[in-house]
Amino acid sequence: MVMKSKGFKVRDTFCVRADVDSLTGLRKGIPKLLGLAERMQVKASVYSIVGWEGDFYSVLKHRLLGKKRFSMPHANGIFKPSSPEIARMLFFPTPFYKQKEFKEIAERGHELGVHGFVHARWNNLSGIDAEREFGQMIAGFEGVFGKRPESFSAPLEAESREIARLVEKSGFECRSYAGEKVFLQKLENKGKGVVMVPITISESKTCQPIIEQLLSEGRTKRQAAEFLKKKIEEKIEKKQLASFYIHPEVEALHAFEVLEDVFRHVKELGLKTKTSLEIARKFKKKSN
Repeated sequence: MVMKSKGFKVRDTFCVRADVDSLTGLRKGIPKLLGLAERMQVKASVYSIVGWEGDFYSVLKHRLLGKKRFSMPHANGIFKPSSPEIARMLFFPTPFYKQKEFKEIAERGHELGVHGFVHARWNNLSGIDAEREFGQMIAGFEGVFGKRPESFSAPLEAESREIARLVEKSGFECRSYAGEKVFLQKLENKGKGVVMVPITISESKTCQPIIEQLLSEGRTKRQAAEFLKKKIEEKIEKKQLASFYIHPEVEALHAFEVLEDVFRHVKELGLKTKTSLEIARKFKKKSN
């Protein structure tokens, strides 16, 4: 069951989501992203793996033998884990929730949502033990913060009724998804439902990160920044939420100047910057 709030508009609002899929993204990308965001007075919605990148089989299949990530000629090459990184993933999986950077995201005032426990498992939704995945993900987060996570985004934008059921059953307030509208998704009549907050700026059906895609197509960093700034302006003119997402190991490390240019433009436009969770809570307040 889908419930909408009549007349609800997210006006003059910008949101950036960062999906942390790799240890490099957490240890190196996140500090750079948050430093920039704070300098530009932008709040970030960070969704991180709680466990690790993958188990032996999934890393072998999807990280080592899988297709290379997009070639970005204007951003220093091809983004695929190095051989030492692959070896670490295969033989020494490193829990993200035990890293100091994981805890620091929330301590610095940004939203920290969860993005699965073992990321590569989500490549095969039919084979995933979803109950176990959600249980591990929530327990890991709870062990660090003493409370359950409040927001969720699915790795690979994976979707099924079972995933939707578990998101609601687990008590999440907010779920970030690929779409256009903010709405309340409610599967159980007695449940509170989950507010769905969209990523509205994407040029692909799979909701690929927009900057990564533009650079993979051969655009320069300047062209990518100008394209994205125009898209943000278009959303604002239509009185819609302007939101996109990134992978910190890519954009924060290899396309930093694009993010810097876009964040500066957001500030110049005078937009409100909100996290996904803040938008969800505003929606619920308006709906009551």
